[in-house]
Amino acid sequence: MGITGGFIDVGGLYDCLAGIWDGKADESILDLYSEKRIEKWKTVINPVSSDNFRRVSDSDPATILERDPVLQACKEAENDPETQKKMALMAFSRAVFQSNADYSARFLGCEQGPSV
Repeated sequence: MGITGGFIDVGGLYDCLAGIWDGKADESILDLYSEKRIEKWKTVINPVSSDNFRRVSDSDPATILERDPVLQACKEAENDPETQKKMALMAFSRAVFQSNADYSARFLGCEQGPSV
């Protein structure tokens, strides 16, 4: 997830800090941000990162392509720019939709909005 996760983190954190600055949220919104950030790390970022680490540290790199469906898909897309683009968009979309949260629904004076 790397830099994509970082961009998404900073967006959510910005929303919370801007809400505090504008008087629309109190500091407890940062506790919510922290809870959601940890949850997303456990359910999205860590599993992907762990899978990638296993790929680069595999004990039998000569056969990993035969055993890893993600690497097989990458190999199939090697000479197909359109498939490469689709794969990149899928990865980015996953990061955005699974990691992003709407903290403004929890600003002061707002009715309980969608859960973050």
